[in-house]
Amino acid sequence: SALGDYLIFGGLIKAVEKYSDARCIVIHRGNLNVSLWPYGDYRDRFFSIFSARELIFFFRTLHQYKKQGYEIFGIQMFPGSLQGFFLFSFLKAFKLLNFRVDFNLVNADIITPPRGSYIYDIHLNQAATLTAAVFPDQAYQLTLPLRLNQPPKPLEPSPPAVAIHPWSRRGDTAPFTWNKEQWAELISFIVKSQNLRVLVFGRDSGFNDFQNYLTKKLGHHANKIVFYPSANVHELINSVQQANLIICPNTSVAHIGKALDKKMIILSGPSLEYWTPRGKDIHIVRDIEATFPGNDRPINDPRFPSIRRIPVATICRIIENIQLTCTRET
Repeated sequence: SALGDYLIFGGLIKAVEKYSDARCIVIHRGNLNVSLWPYGDYRDRFFSIFSARELIFFFRTLHQYKKQGYEIFGIQMFPGSLQGFFLFSFLKAFKLLNFRVDFNLVNADIITPPRGSYIYDIHLNQAATLTAAVFPDQAYQLTLPLRLNQPPKPLEPSPPAVAIHPWSRRGDTAPFTWNKEQWAELISFIVKSQNLRVLVFGRDSGFNDFQNYLTKKLGHHANKIVFYPSANVHELINSVQQANLIICPNTSVAHIGKALDKKMIILSGPSLEYWTPRGKDIHIVRDIEATFPGNDRPINDPRFPSIRRIPVATICRIIENIQLTCTRET
């Protein structure tokens, strides 16, 4: 239902259809980001479960594929849900589906245990099992399922070294992001101790309040900060394109950074491990005080992970050890 969901499944569709004979359609929870699909057929492959009209077209599309001789697999986005399983059971009962596929539900027709550590890789390996296709290494590099603005709009006076996206789509829910004081402490370290310019970007409703807070907190050092509210997804991507290093919670920006091969520091709290991109230039920082693993839900219990407990000093040490291809301010 969110941008990150679309980026993952849109990228998967591109890879699966490029390297196999399979066709992919998606039923989603009213995700407006599907309109970013760069080809003219998005209305024929993305269907909202909240729209009666689109549901009818979804059933018709499945029926047409069946008539053409396609074998139809029902796959849930990892880790899946009982609602999705029941939907596929309904479709199978009406002979619009051949097999219900799942990673761990014992009642599924086909069980594909997860192979990989990142959700994109896991689903691509799942597709390889179902289609018997051999995906080359380049297929495992996530590509953005939209048309990029080329060249990106330059940020003045020069591209910043570090881009910070401090928000989570869950708002200010404590486990999923730092508070403004923690972000201010980090940004102060970057502009004062490291003499680097910082870009603060995002689409959050609290952007202006955060900008005002930082401007007052940092005084004349705030002139090393570029504030760039992103009016749309393309502006969000434009910000990621131009920075040397991205610092963010585990949100859609992390997937964009992965696709653009950016150096990143990802603050990972309650998010499922599989949602976190991996790579040699990606530093994943977790709450080491947590007892239980993340379950992608905010639970008010200190035994569950919380980004708030990640020390600012930990991120500062990582920044000191990262080689940035930029010139420090003088």
